[in-house]
Amino acid sequence: MCIRDRLNPLDIITVKKLDYRPAVVNISGEVHFPGEYPISQNETFTSLVKRAGGFKDNSGIKNTFFQRRSLIESELEQFEEAQANLKKQLLVASNDTLGSSENSEEYLNKILMLTEEEPPELQSLGRLVIDTEGIMAGTTKDIQLIDGDSIMIPRKRQTVKVIGEVYAPNSHFYDPDKNPSDYIDLSGGMNDFADQRSVYVIKQNGSVFNLGSGGDGFFRSASNNISAGDTIVVPIQFSTFSGLRATTEISQIVYQLALSAVSYTHLKMPTNR
Repeated sequence: MCIRDRLNPLDIITVKKLDYRPAVVNISGEVHFPGEYPISQNETFTSLVKRAGGFKDNSGIKNTFFQRRSLIESELEQFEEAQANLKKQLLVASNDTLGSSENSEEYLNKILMLTEEEPPELQSLGRLVIDTEGIMAGTTKDIQLIDGDSIMIPRKRQTVKVIGEVYAPNSHFYDPDKNPSDYIDLSGGMNDFADQRSVYVIKQNGSVFNLGSGGDGFFRSASNNISAGDTIVVPIQFSTFSGLRATTEISQIVYQLALSAVSYTHLKMPTNR
């Protein structure tokens, strides 16, 4: 049929819709034109930043939160599976195997709370560690974007956060003269359930390094590794009771993913707090 053909009464015209949805990526935060952008097949991180007008002067590009949808799904599944396994192991553990120390009941309650922990918010999961400064400078390989990627550029950070097994988890203004032990002391110090040998730091870009088992002396020597925007995590000691040693690995999965939302909140806080 030609579009110039004359139509007759009761004729029906059907216009078919193309089955096509462009791949899109969202970029938010400290760029000049945040929003959702359709991307080409070979779109890269740097080209998207340019399309979004580049970074603002107060952008904390070291803290870039690069989120990939497929990782969100796998981390959420990992959390739910670990939580279910933890519940099963605690059900079969007898009171005799949980120890008889004065702290055993309180400790067990802390572990039981992990089985009731709500799944982390989706916005805090699925982070890919990227070297934003290196990518923009051309010294690190650029990242090819895929449909559903989300990029958040926060403001420059001025604080260091301490979370986990301390008496007063909190954020503190960054001081280059302070070391991890100082920040932990400012948060009330470690409580009775802290695993002093496994304290670690979540860096601005999402990478993690362990402060080691050298005690306070090592914490002081590690002061140069702490930067504004970092999060110091004091994890719980999972091997206190022999009956719970088998649950250590899965408990850590639940514990660490539950803390990820807290670390993400620190990332998004404005600099004047």
